[in-house]
Amino acid sequence: MAINSHVFGYGRTTNRNVLKIRFSFPLSSKVKYEAYDNTKAKSVFPSIGNALTTNNHIFIGYQGQSAIGLVDTTNGAPPNANWMPITPNANTATANLLKGTTNYVTQHGANIGANGSIRFNMLVRVPASFQTSHNMGFDLLARYTFTSTTPVIKWKFNKLEAGGTEGSPVWTWATPFSTGKVGLVHVNKGIATRNQAYLLSIPAVGTFSAASLMVLKDLTP
Repeated sequence: MAINSHVFGYGRTTNRNVLKIRFSFPLSSKVKYEAYDNTKAKSVFPSIGNALTTNNHIFIGYQGQSAIGLVDTTNGAPPNANWMPITPNANTATANLLKGTTNYVTQHGANIGANGSIRFNMLVRVPASFQTSHNMGFDLLARYTFTSTTPVIKWKFNKLEAGGTEGSPVWTWATPFSTGKVGLVHVNKGIATRNQAYLLSIPAVGTFSAASLMVLKDLTP
């Protein structure tokens, strides 16, 4: 059964309360956001890929650059108007185009303490060169280290349908995230259905940015 939940503030330049990951015990380093191929077929969505390679078309996006943008908003103000760069920053930044360990994002501020959270926003930008046959699946990986107790992590999103806003976020725990049973789907504006869950426009020229981020449990009606 599809959750069909929209994430409030997705891709906007004025929102920092969009997505977050909570850790029950302290971390020993800052969290790094990385992206890798998801090699699973659409028919078995949602499923976790091998998180090793970056060969899918999503990583050659516009002019050979990754189509996946992410900005960390843990301690910072909302991202500015041009937070998603046209070209990636070398290695790390607090806003970057993601591609494995070549281009990634490091969280703002100090190491996360017990019951602390990181926050972030993201966007997918599709170029006219993409084809419907291209593989755009990717896994978002949050890399962290710890030296004491293994933290329990919870992936949360600001749920639009529950009335979540920037000023009053409604943080909703996507329970199966820890076992890879929930997927984040970047789509055109509107409700994703079984036949449209992967709908994302390819422009005739230039680029098109996804208008909505949805949390889906599976593709069944």
